[in-house]
Amino acid sequence: MTQGGRAVGGHLSVAERRIAFTPHGFDRATGGQGFDHALNEIGSVDIAPRTFHPFDGGLSKRLRLNMRDGSEALFVVRRAAGLRDQIIRSVETGGGSSQSEA
Repeated sequence: MTQGGRAVGGHLSVAERRIAFTPHGFDRATGGQGFDHALNEIGSVDIAPRTFHPFDGGLSKRLRLNMRDGSEALFVVRRAAGLRDQIIRSVETGGGSSQSEA
């Protein structure tokens, strides 16, 4: 997950109508924050283009969650397009189960 200009490593999961990110221990100890929201709080899901910033994950395409409150969350994940499609299906059906290393 991108937070404050840096990429924070951890686990992103979709289960039981929620999406959650849990930072790895080192990232948590250095200020990395978790992310836990209901799927119905997601307005849209897409792939953010590369920004070429070396520390915020911008060298890769990132999964972007545009939340209904106007905020956005960016995640550096493997197979971002596949995970995007899975999250969209989960949002549409109101549930699902998936995990990804971020």
